[in-house]
Amino acid sequence: MLALLSSYPSNVVYFVPPLDIETHRIVKEEASGKRYVKLRLSTKALKTIEKNGLDAVAKKAGMDLRKE
Repeated sequence: MLALLSSYPSNVVYFVPPLDIETHRIVKEEASGKRYVKLRLSTKALKTIEKNGLDAVAKKAGMDLRKE
C-alpha cells in the first residue's frame, strides 16, 4: 500500500507507511503451568489470536512455540 505525502501541490512523494507492529507478551497455558511468549504482532494478528487461540494461529503460520 502506498501513501502520498505532499508539501505543495507540485511536490508529491509516494511512500510506504510503517506497519502497526508492537511487541506483546502472551500467556500460553501448558500442562506444566503458565509460560509467557514474546511476539511481534500487528493489531489484526492480536485479534485473531484472541478469537482462535495462540496454538491454532501458530500452527497455521508454521511457528514452533516450544523452542527455548
